[in-house]
Amino acid sequence: MSIRLIPFVLTYLLLGLSGSPASEPSAAGEIAVGAIRWDAWHGRASEIGRAMEKSLSPPHWQGRLPFFAQVSPEGSVTISDDSDPVMTREIAHAKAAGLDYWAFCAYGEDSPMSLALHRYLAHPARDQVRFCLIGDASHWKPDTFEAEAARFADLMALPCHQTVLGGRPLFFLLNLAVESNEAAWTGAGGIRTAVASLRAAVRRRGLPEPYCVAMVPSPDQAKAFAEASGCDASSAYAVQNGGRDAPYAELTAHVETYWQSSLATGARLVPVAMTGWDRRPRVENPVFWEHNEGWGADLERFYQAPTPAELGDHIRSAVEWTRRHPIEAEARAVIVYAWNEFDEGGWICPTLGEGDARVRALGAALARP
Repeated sequence: MSIRLIPFVLTYLLLGLSGSPASEPSAAGEIAVGAIRWDAWHGRASEIGRAMEKSLSPPHWQGRLPFFAQVSPEGSVTISDDSDPVMTREIAHAKAAGLDYWAFCAYGEDSPMSLALHRYLAHPARDQVRFCLIGDASHWKPDTFEAEAARFADLMALPCHQTVLGGRPLFFLLNLAVESNEAAWTGAGGIRTAVASLRAAVRRRGLPEPYCVAMVPSPDQAKAFAEASGCDASSAYAVQNGGRDAPYAELTAHVETYWQSSLATGARLVPVAMTGWDRRPRVENPVFWEHNEGWGADLERFYQAPTPAELGDHIRSAVEWTRRHPIEAEARAVIVYAWNEFDEGGWICPTLGEGDARVRALGAALARP
């Protein structure tokens, strides 16, 4: 077990919360509903955090700021989620929304992008919302992945980790650049070697086989990559169709077509639901890690924000679709884009502009019989 994880695990045991592995779904009956976390909301702790403050600083975007942000009388923006009180409120909001788990984007242990994960793991109320990881294939390298696999397996061994299918740890593998990411593994057996290494690390801890889900936007590519890499199912981080100032209903219709297109490939699926897609803050204030080209540089390419009720109905539709497809959606899980992609237009977490309206609407939608 990595040294960095030991304090979190010891805290867990000392609090008497270790128990047996976490039960599976709770929010929507037998279907586990989770939301993606991209935790760049730590302000001055990293260049990425500073870019997010800049992205949402214009007055017309400040309504998207998370509830823990501050706007000075002069209009300057400060965002910092790295505190126990913020995590306490986030857990409470996620539970009120009816979420079963968060899917944290996995970064290095010492990265500021991991600060929220560390806060969560150390929090005494973390059992109220379980967690899993989204590994990014672009971060995986043959000479370092064995240690990374061991770290992931340590986390999967924690009782608050989300499981499916009778105890299998849930794991997502994001691959947005299939060809270039695979090229890095030339001569090392391909990314399939990394997935096999992860599975071996999990088995060494006496855990059931992880349920690995390939996140690739195109249904055909997702199915092909899942088979090539040894993943169990396919999904996507986000899907959209380049709408031009389009209604949210157009986005959800495209998402539901994506579910059906994925079925047509014969893939097992963890369906993604979309809380929105509107990257105009990044078009106005480009971030250093992206190249604004094509749709990414077009201010007209966005979907109108959903009403809270529309958002709740769409995620409820994803749950019902999963329930109707017990074989194809065998994991009985839904993944939602996103908990906190504020500047890209996808969030459930309360904001300065909406308060907790989305939380309340989703909680009501998932509580419906």
